[in-house]
Amino acid sequence: MSVTGSHQTGLPLAQHPTSIAAQLKARLPADDLTILPIDDERVQCLFFTTLIDQKRYHREIVPHLQAWAREPEQWRALFPQSKRLDQLEAAVDELLHGSVLLLGAGDPGHALAIPLRNIQHRSIQEPSVEKNVIGAKESFTEDFEINIGLLRRWVKDPQLDVRCYEVGRRSRSKVGVVYQADIARPDYVDKIVERIEAIDIDALHAHRELMDMLIDRRVTPFPLYEMTEIPSKAAAGLAKGRIAVFFEGSPFAVMLPTVMMTMIDGPENMLQGILVPGFVKAIRIVAQLLALYAAPLYLAIVTVDSFILPTEFGLTIASDQSGLPYAPVVEVVLFMIILDIFIEGTSYVAGNIGPAINVFGSLVIGEAATQTGLMSRMMMIITAITVIGTYLASYQLSYAVRVWKYPLIAAASIMGLYGIMLLSVGLLSHLCSLQSLGVPYMSPLAPLRLSDLFGREVIMSSTRDASLRTGIYAPQDRGRQPGGGGGAQ
Repeated sequence: MSVTGSHQTGLPLAQHPTSIAAQLKARLPADDLTILPIDDERVQCLFFTTLIDQKRYHREIVPHLQAWAREPEQWRALFPQSKRLDQLEAAVDELLHGSVLLLGAGDPGHALAIPLRNIQHRSIQEPSVEKNVIGAKESFTEDFEINIGLLRRWVKDPQLDVRCYEVGRRSRSKVGVVYQADIARPDYVDKIVERIEAIDIDALHAHRELMDMLIDRRVTPFPLYEMTEIPSKAAAGLAKGRIAVFFEGSPFAVMLPTVMMTMIDGPENMLQGILVPGFVKAIRIVAQLLALYAAPLYLAIVTVDSFILPTEFGLTIASDQSGLPYAPVVEVVLFMIILDIFIEGTSYVAGNIGPAINVFGSLVIGEAATQTGLMSRMMMIITAITVIGTYLASYQLSYAVRVWKYPLIAAASIMGLYGIMLLSVGLLSHLCSLQSLGVPYMSPLAPLRLSDLFGREVIMSSTRDASLRTGIYAPQDRGRQPGGGGGAQ
């Protein structure tokens, strides 16, 4: 395990147990640090009461203390999981990680560290963000070791490599980099590891903060890394040559590199046969396009380009808007902002209050706004289409869609359909310029890779016919079945 940041090193422990205890107390002046003198202070026992398992302490350590005081050279037999330390900072680290330190007069200048960490964690539950109907019903938790264990349940491969690090001089948060050593591209792994080892910051407390340090800085609302809470989905990504990054305290795995097409996948696409996954992905793409373009197209048609409407339809819309006290652009912007407020309310309000807010906003406020003449009936339809498209879109991508619709609304109000077209070209150019660990964000569309575009990444082919891995992530071994070939291509 690599520890980043500069720590005080090289300071040895004192010779007598009481002097070592004083050193540690001066370094850790916390009330929950317990120091127990035993056998006329010939043995000192130190631990954080808030970190260790008290039952294990009384069961595994207390009965052996007298024997260890008489024969300190038998420490391996008495405490098989212990480590013998002679440096102050190493002893401090062990205490902060939930170990019990034993200091004995028969072993001057040394301490035994016995891991007894007891961090409470929630049980494995169903996914809360990536809902699925017939997929696996387990998700990652906030416990680092449990998450690695869940992944190993799906990948029982000796080539599954796990590298662990600590980041943050104060937080010392645990980070794990997991990949298939014979599949993942080595330079991708090296780039992630180098950036983790180069982190020198006081504390990191969330996955987002870590990814800010790992991903190339780009001003974009589009996510350049994919987060998943489903172990089976993470395992499928590893099999393609992707790399999973775990952060202690986060119930998600970050998958790198990331391309836009993989983020449109549903969590159970692999479980629906041959044709259904392509249909589901098409529905998700249409949903995102509706969430992005429904309001701008409506505004462009009713303001700048109303001449393209059939006469009867144009008269219907004009009659619908005749009683509004403000211009259509104000109506669209106002109700798109209200829509985003409702979406945030349903996402973050605790318990059953969020769905209640959604029902209240969509039915009561929408109907009241229509009846009082503050909202046209057509705008209510557009709002409903937008919210449905937003909910069907990928959770991470939905924020980019919600941000980009406002520039499109502004362009539509000024230049109509021509403005939407110009800004769409700019949007595509922006997407094509993005990269994740050097992989083009729009792969396999740009650059065009027909074998991947019409293979498992877009129209899910039969597993029986999938002899090659997708080439998007440049895996070392592309062969999946006999006849698939191997080696990097």
